[in-house]
Order: sequence, then structure tokens, then C-alpha cells
Amino acid sequence: MIKENFIQFIESSIKNNWNIEAFSDYKGDSYKYADVADNIFETLKEKEMSGLKTMFSVNDFSVLSTCGDENSGKKLAEIDKIYTEKYHEGLTPEKFSLDEVPNSELAVISYTSGTTGFSKGVMLSHNSIVSNVVYAHNNMPLEPGDEIVSFLPLAHSYGCAFEFLFPFSIGYGMTECGPLISYAGWDKTRLGSAGKVVDGMEVRIDSADPYNEVGEIIVRGENVMLGYYKNEKTTSEVIDKDGWLHTGDLGVIDSENFIYIRGRSKSMLLGPSGQNIYPEEIEAKLNNLLYILESVVIDSNGRLIALVYPDYETAKNDGIEEVRLEAIIENHRKNINKELPVYMNLSKIRIYPEEFEKTPKKSIKRFLYTDEG
Repeated sequence: MIKENFIQFIESSIKNNWNIEAFSDYKGDSYKYADVADNIFETLKEKEMSGLKTMFSVNDFSVLSTCGDENSGKKLAEIDKIYTEKYHEGLTPEKFSLDEVPNSELAVISYTSGTTGFSKGVMLSHNSIVSNVVYAHNNMPLEPGDEIVSFLPLAHSYGCAFEFLFPFSIGYGMTECGPLISYAGWDKTRLGSAGKVVDGMEVRIDSADPYNEVGEIIVRGENVMLGYYKNEKTTSEVIDKDGWLHTGDLGVIDSENFIYIRGRSKSMLLGPSGQNIYPEEIEAKLNNLLYILESVVIDSNGRLIALVYPDYETAKNDGIEEVRLEAIIENHRKNINKELPVYMNLSKIRIYPEEFEKTPKKSIKRFLYTDEG
């Protein structure tokens, strides 16, 4: 268990950054931390929350809604009186404090985005979150008041936990680790890697030769979740008796703990002679080519086919008609095949007419396209 306490981090952050802006919409409004709570409240639909009894403001603890429970309203009215007497001049940073909560306690249930079909409630302890925060404090050079760009959706655990991603920084993680597993700044990263294993975490590659032979990435340490909410069966399938979390990702590691991801075990395909094919490697090559926005590589009766969603807008602006666009993409296929081993060659590219369906964190729902061949 990490020695730093998550709630104490929150308390000190609020005290030290009382009047600093928390969020700014691009070319829109800005919000201080005090403003955020009120805006969140406005989006809640209390009538659809059957277990909710009362809502009150975290700014001044005034009752916002009793949700039909008059007794709760009366009890909170007494709290309002106590609050007014104690903070008759208003709440100030010096008077602000929070009760300490042990790091072992459940902090949040974050639902996975359902890339493989079903969303699961990931139970993260205070320890998991504060471990991520401590690592960020020690390794990500930010100061109060720094302006940063947050382009990840809040449904993504990295976006929710850190609210930023430095340009050219590299990281790897998952909701089940709250989220960090590895990270490296732009000046320390290695070509092709997903960063170096973070403090407080252990990583193993489930293969006979972790430096050269691809295997499943398994992790253990401070960041790992408590389990899946009300789903002991699935929890036991991913966390073994020794506490190792089986990520489902495939990769290798080097002697200095930099991780190199090759793909997902569930998306791995088998070549004609049993070779392991990682479609993500082919897709990465395709997606970097002109007039291709995104792609999904699938197996169709033993042949590799790429479903490609073209960049129609750029093609139109360049005066590229549909027939010529198809010819250009077919030429891409031939050139990529020259770069790949024979068993990874694409037999065909099929133009997909619309953007692929994605999860809230913008991952393609690959399982929807496995039968497209």
C-alpha cells in the first residue's frame, strides 16, 4: 500500500489551487474548480436515479433536491445551520478540510468501453488512483496554472485521471490499472516502445524469451484494480492467485523495462502455417497512407482482407474521383505487401463506406467486423 493518501492529495490540491481555472472549452467558457460542481449538477436527472435521497451543493452544502424525502431535507437543514455558524464568512482554503479515507477503500467504479462487446465495472481503490497521481507528480513536469490540452474523452481513464497528454509523450495502460502501466516523456522514450514500466508496477511477458518472443503482458502492483463489480468469475479469469493481471495485450520488453506492444491476444490471427499475425501492425501501416483514415484487418477463409474507410474529404479536395481513389488504395496494398512477410500479405482491400463504430474512448469495436469477409 502506497504511503501517500489520495484524499489528502485532493484536500491539498483544492487548498493550493483555490482560484485557478480547472477547465476551458476551446474558444468557449472557462471554469474554476468551484464552478465545475454546479455544472455537473445541472446535467443530473434525479428522477431517474431511484436510490437517490438527497442532493446538496459541495460549495455551501445547501440542499439542492430532497428527491421527495422530507426527512433527509430536515436533517440537511440542520447541517446547513451548523455550516453557517462555523463558516459565517464563507469557506476559505484555510478552513477547508476532508476526512481521511484509507487507501484500501473503493474509490470509483469505472466502466470499460466494451471493445470486445460487454462493458465491465472496474473497481479502483484509492491506492490505485493515488499511485498514478504520485507517479505523475514525480515524472510529469507540471506547475499550477500551466495550460494543457485535454483531447481524450473523460470516458477514457487516462483522460479522467490526468486530464492531459503531453505532446510526444508515450504511455500504455488500461482502466484496470487506473490507468498507467508504462510511460515515457518525449525526451526519454524509445522508438517503437510504449514507455517504461512505471514505479510501483511489475511487468512480465508470458513467453520463453521476453526480450524477443511475443507473449501476453501481465502486470502486478499498486495500480491494479480490486476486481470487476459483482463479477467474481471474470475477475478470477484476469487476476490469478498470485495477483498478476493478464492484460490480453501482446508484446515484448527490453532490459530497461521499456514495453513494445504487438497487438491484442483476442485479435491475433493465425497464418497458413500457424504464424502469429497481429492485425494492428498492418493497420498501423495502412492508416499512415494517403487517403486512408482507418482500417480493420480480418481473416476471411484463410486470407487477410483489410476493410478501409477512405479519407473522402481530402480526396475530394484533391480532385480524386472514386475510381482513381480505389486504384490508389489498391496500389497501397501492393506496396505494403512488399514490406511484410508473405504470410502477412493482404489479398484484398475492401472499401468501407462509413466510419467504423467505436467505443467512448474511440477504439474500433473490432468484434463487429469479424464476419465482414
